[in-house]
Amino acid sequence: MGLFGPKKYIYLSVCFEGGGKTYCYLTKDKYIKVNDAVMVPVPNESDKNHM
Repeated sequence: MGLFGPKKYIYLSVCFEGGGKTYCYLTKDKYIKVNDAVMVPVPNESDKNHM
């Protein structure tokens, strides 16, 4: 439990342009809506090519 009650988490399900696998990211941004374009970290650039 957090200082002001239970903690709430916001997860994004992200699919890169062109489709393929989806990846989940944790965010603090409360204003993201469905179909928004977002920037996310990609640890290994070759991961993007396998989608």
